[in-house]
Amino acid sequence: MVALLPDAAAGHFNLGLALGRLGPAHLQDTIAELEKAHQMAPDFPGVNNALCWRYALMWRPEKAMPFCDRAVELDPSGASHDSRGVARAQLEDIEGATADFQYFLDHYHPGNSEAAKRLMTTRRAWLRALQAGENPFDAATLADLARE
Repeated sequence: MVALLPDAAAGHFNLGLALGRLGPAHLQDTIAELEKAHQMAPDFPGVNNALCWRYALMWRPEKAMPFCDRAVELDPSGASHDSRGVARAQLEDIEGATADFQYFLDHYHPGNSEAAKRLMTTRRAWLRALQAGENPFDAATLADLARE
């Protein structure tokens, strides 16, 4: 789609997501495609959330936060709160991260698949850790998330 419609934000967004699934070796290409999509469609919630998520996984929460905040403004479903919660935890904003994960758990409805159940279980564990004053995000956790 990008070759046929190089000015279509959706093509760059989808290519960025696909590259992200190929693993860390494609991280820079992933970011480049998502940034192109963002330049074309700065108010597209999915692009903002994807950039929030990717920068958080790269342990660059300061870079992630503007995208995170915009994604949350544009998307009331809860999915963007999940991404912002990771970035906030990295910034030691435990109260903000806790609020984001609670919002996610209250508002996001991924279905009943095994993957959805694991997602919700993981987020509940993160929330409990944050409520106990612990930060559940370390390099190994972020690497696991990058493989999801």
